[in-house]
Amino acid sequence: MKNDDSAKKVVLDTNSLVYAVKTHVDLRDQVTYLVGKCEIIVPQCVIDELRGLSSGNVNARTALGIVKRFITIESEGKGDDCVFNTAVGMGAYVVTNDRNLALKLHGSGLRCLMFTSGKKLAYWNINTIG
Repeated sequence: MKNDDSAKKVVLDTNSLVYAVKTHVDLRDQVTYLVGKCEIIVPQCVIDELRGLSSGNVNARTALGIVKRFITIESEGKGDDCVFNTAVGMGAYVVTNDRNLALKLHGSGLRCLMFTSGKKLAYWNINTIG
């Protein structure tokens, strides 16, 4: 398969994976519906966080199996800083439900996708913060 550099990149945050498992949402379908052709990426820091949560959280444990469907990459740091730095380095979209991370991404000119109350992904809009 030919590598297409025009494909957009989308980074998944830990909470997006756990939420997708909990609500039975197909992340690949939702992301490609919104973004189109893309590479869905899971940084190693997200996998590490899921491993840490998995002993007490069945959704995190299940999410560890789901990440195998996506591209995993080495990353540095932990948590939101790691996801942010990975996204900035790639010029990627980010799927997260963390409003603080979304604000930080917005400030850097990156687009963020969040789940709506209807279990659908949507482009996050800074004007929706109350």
